[in-house]
Amino acid sequence: MKHTIKSIATIQSGHTFRSKIANDPQGNARVLRISELRVYPHVEAAELPLVQWDMAKTSALIKPTDVIMPARGQYYGAKLVQLHEPVLASNQLHILRIQDNAVLPEYLCWALNQDGVQQSIAGSLRGTGIPQLNKKNLGEVQVTVPSLETQKKIIVLQAVWEQEQQLTQQLLDNRETMLKGMFQHLLNDQSRQA
Repeated sequence: MKHTIKSIATIQSGHTFRSKIANDPQGNARVLRISELRVYPHVEAAELPLVQWDMAKTSALIKPTDVIMPARGQYYGAKLVQLHEPVLASNQLHILRIQDNAVLPEYLCWALNQDGVQQSIAGSLRGTGIPQLNKKNLGEVQVTVPSLETQKKIIVLQAVWEQEQQLTQQLLDNRETMLKGMFQHLLNDQSRQA
């Protein structure tokens, strides 16, 4: 059954910083920016810059079950953040906070990243220079929501597939290193014989 995002989650914007975000080693909260969503396949809080933050202001703090999406740019992939400390979303991001117990955050993240939904998101972008995804248009995007049992199966299959991709990449990297070593060894042998 199809549901709009606004029917299963609230959508809020991250915090607007008045100046460039610089890492503060004495900071008490991490900041997630749009650039980290593109760079890291899985965002870990420890990889993010630290800032000083008034912990009484909680609206931009990400919860472990929140799904994060870019609000502008060329990339609109959804992500979950591995939280072990406070993390703030910057204003370049949307925070989707699930309000329906029939939807798992991992499933919503997966559903938002599927080709058909991504095409729907692309069709709702606004702006001529840098495309923007406003909260209203994101709220109208529809995703299929199966039973919790089916959602859990999809999540497990996705995790297995991601692990397989990781292992395959590691094998390719190891093979490349081995071949480079063999090539260098052959060149060294050739130069000794000359």
